[in-house]
Amino acid sequence: MAAMMRVLSGQPKLAKPGDLTITAVATEAQLKRHHLTHKHTDLKDLFYRLRDQPGNPASEQKAAAAAEVAELNEKLAEAREDARKWKLTAHTFARAINVLTIENAQLAEQPQSLRPLRASAHRWEPAGVQR
Repeated sequence: MAAMMRVLSGQPKLAKPGDLTITAVATEAQLKRHHLTHKHTDLKDLFYRLRDQPGNPASEQKAAAAAEVAELNEKLAEAREDARKWKLTAHTFARAINVLTIENAQLAEQPQSLRPLRASAHRWEPAGVQR
């Protein structure tokens, strides 16, 4: 019973603090777990009733942890959706770059009949044209 109270109060000597399981109680009492789960089921049931009782710091911890897990799961879902959108954007850009690379190669293979434009004072005119 003392081990159970230490676990429920969050001040165990041997078990991990915050671990509100029958395994933690067994560790704290220096017993094998099966003694509580198979031989002394009344103590196991009492532990779970005390742990889940409203107003108990352990049940409040459990509720707070459940709320935090729900919030983190929601953030994870949002992050996964953002990653999916960024991946689609990256694929779109990769396709555009591929098309532009092909078009650039095709333009480079064309005869040089087109002359580059050069800037004049007020307008653009073909290079090599004399006025």
